[in-house]
This record gives sequence, C-alpha cells and structure tokens, in this order.
Amino acid sequence: MSTTLAPSAVAERQLLAARDGLKIARRAQLLPALAAAVFCLCGWLTASNAPAVLGRYSTGLFAMNIGLTALLALHLWSIRRRSLALIGTAIACTALATLPLPANSAIQQSDWLMASLPFVRLICGVALVVVGFAATRMGRRPLRACMAFGAVLVTVSLVDAILLAVMAGGPDHRTYGTTYRGDVDPAAVTPDDIVIVGDSFVWGQGVGIDERFGARLDAVVPGDVLNLGIVGDAPPGYIASLKKVPTEPQVERVIVAFYTNDLELPVSFGEKLGRVLKSASAGFPTLRFISDKLERIEAPDVHAYDQRYVDGLAADTPSFDEAIRQVTPRLAELGKLAVERSSQPPILLILPMLRDFRTYPLRHVHDAVGTIAADNGFEVVDLLPAFERVLVDGLHYAVSDNDNHYNPQAHALVAQTLADYLKRQETP
Repeated sequence: MSTTLAPSAVAERQLLAARDGLKIARRAQLLPALAAAVFCLCGWLTASNAPAVLGRYSTGLFAMNIGLTALLALHLWSIRRRSLALIGTAIACTALATLPLPANSAIQQSDWLMASLPFVRLICGVALVVVGFAATRMGRRPLRACMAFGAVLVTVSLVDAILLAVMAGGPDHRTYGTTYRGDVDPAAVTPDDIVIVGDSFVWGQGVGIDERFGARLDAVVPGDVLNLGIVGDAPPGYIASLKKVPTEPQVERVIVAFYTNDLELPVSFGEKLGRVLKSASAGFPTLRFISDKLERIEAPDVHAYDQRYVDGLAADTPSFDEAIRQVTPRLAELGKLAVERSSQPPILLILPMLRDFRTYPLRHVHDAVGTIAADNGFEVVDLLPAFERVLVDGLHYAVSDNDNHYNPQAHALVAQTLADYLKRQETP
C-alpha cells in the first residue's frame, strides 16, 4: 500500500530540505570567509618595499588589496542573499585568491601566511564538496560542479601539504621566496655580527650549509655571520630582509650580495607567467612543475639563461640603460637601510657570472652598479679581479653543467677575498 503525500506536505518537505541545505552551506562557508577576511586584513596592513599608491602600497599590492576587499564583500553578500550559487562562488574565489598572493614580495615575507595557503585551499575544497552535497540534496544539479571542483582541490591540497611537510622536515631544504637557510633570526643581532643579504648565492644553492662563503667567513671573524639569503630573491626582497634587522644595536657590517640577474630585462608574456607561477609555488608545490616548464621554454638551460643577460645588458643598449635606471632607486634604498644598521660602512659585494674570465663580457655592468652603490654609502667589493686572477675559466667552478651557482672552491675564494678586505680595513 503506497502513501501519497499531499501537495502541502511535499512543499513543506522541500522547504525544510532547502533550509537544511542552506544551513549546511553557510556553516561550510565560515572558515573560507574567515580566511578571506584575514587575507584582506594582512594585505592592507602590509607595506610595500617600493610604495607608489597612498605612500604605502605598490601598484600591484594595491590592486590585490582591492580584489581581496571585493572577495570579502562577496562572502558577506552571499551570506545575506542566502544563495547557494553565491556561496559556492565566494568559496571558489577564496581558493583561487591563494594563487596570486605569494606573487607580492612583501607578502612573501610572512612565513605563517605562506604556510597557510595549501591548508586554506584544502578547507575551501572541503567546503565546496559540502556545498555541492547540499545543492544536490536540494535537487539543484548544476551545483554538482562544486563537488567535482572541491574534490580536485582537496586532492591537490593534500599533495601540497604533504610535500611542504616533507620539505620542511628535510635537511637544508630548498624553498623559493620564503625562508632563510638554517636557524636565522635577523632581529637577534649583536654589535660584533656581520649580516649578509642576498639570493641563492648567499643561501648556498648547490653546496653544503658549511661550504657557503658566509659560513666560511664566520669561521675567521670575531662575531657571527648571519646569512639572510633566499633562493630566487631580488633587490625588493633584500630591502625586506634588511628591514628585519634592527637599527639598534648596529651590527659590525652589512653586506649586500649583488648578482647580474638582480638587474631587470624586458620579459615575454610566457616568462612573466612563469615568474608569477614560481612566486605562487612558494605555497603551491604542484605549480613548481608548470613554472619550470615555462622557464625552460624561454631558457632551455643555464647557458641560454646567462646568455640572455649577456645580450640584454650589452653596453649602449636600451635594455641596459633601462635596467640601470630601474635598479638605481633600489640601491639607494638598500644603501639607506644598510647605513642605518651598520657601524662600519656597508659593503656591496658584486658577484661575477661564471664565464671564461679572459673574455668577460659584463665588466661595464660591474662598473655601473659599483658607481651607483658607492654614491649611496656602500664600499664596493667587486670579486671580478679575484676571479680573473684565480679561477680564469669560471665554468669549471659551477656546481654542475646546468647550474651556474658557485661550487665550494668558488665560495672559498669569495670568503677569502672578503676576509682579506675586512682585515685591510681594520689596519690603521
């Protein structure tokens, strides 16, 4: 015997299902909405290294903050409208917002925020699955896409979280744009310390932690040497690192390591996309594969990468003039910060590209950068003369055929040259 519900009972059951589904979806939205609020707050509280808007934000960070504010407004609107479609859209946009966040160099300096990104995507993925389930329960089949997108997001986020945990637990792991190597606290300095700021050459890519020139220098100077090197960093990041060092007490010396690729060249759309993906991959390891592939399209090996700078920085070319114009205010800012934090004149350490030094093509670049640095309070230590004299053919001193970072012998020469320079400065 079958029972047929009255139309009023069917309508009431449908209404209850709709209310229950909406209640489930709104509860699932709470954590993604909170994440959106945190992102928005952090974005507006973050000061750019090169402010261009309101005296505080770069153009990119200001645009990002407008987008994060719009995202938070979308969450609030979807809660007010009680719309499953809007709720799902707001959660999906929160997950997508984790991709461009690390592209801003100032936001990259927040380690806790960077580490949270894969977990925010995981929360959003779970929330989308729940919203999709609620929509299906209410008979709204089009929102089943939420479940599919959420399931993919959960899977990828779990892989990301596992990869980040494995990297963080491994010795001397390599991370991009987020961390120094080893246990380094820029705020815990003494007047006898030396602070070295730079990129992967300071970090020591390709060599052991004790083989870096900073560690070798540490063995022969009275105080400690703090290596504030971050893989993939550039002058805006050097500025951010120096800002972490207190002005009181002043350290003995601040050393800024400058390499050729700290100068900016015109880039293609593919390279711009690759850089954005590389920045995002600081909290999204699965993007690392994509960004590496895009980079290899532009420069299939390290020799093509280096040659691009040799060609682009040739003397009397518009790209060289533009690169020097762009780096000048950054060196000025670095000089100001370094002088404030260093009891002795700070040093700009110019690192040569590993080439055949008998026909080195970038001497004019060293001269131009050194002149700007000297005008902004730096003492300049150009390593090119020592490399020409001792190494001769620099390609023999790379860590591998396809990695032009310095090997232990080259790091030893950098440390010895620095130690000799510092010793001469101490002689009355």
